[in-house]
Amino acid sequence: MRYSSEVVEENVYDRWIQVNVTHDVGTHKISIVVAGKPALIFDDRGTPTAGHYFKLGVYGQDGSSSRMEARYKSIQVL
Repeated sequence: MRYSSEVVEENVYDRWIQVNVTHDVGTHKISIVVAGKPALIFDDRGTPTAGHYFKLGVYGQDGSSSRMEARYKSIQVL
């Protein structure tokens, strides 16, 4: 999910998924492609500050399960 509102991909458990994220800082647009298909395009939150960062991981949120797991391979940050 993107924050707690938009579903990026469903049925993600126990399968590998290719996810590509592009952040165009010139246009302030972020696009997410999942398994080769466009999933979301949205505006970033404005001018970068010390509070902006790139995170690869799992966030807990209200109603989250007691088990959260993420596995990664072939990561590239360009």
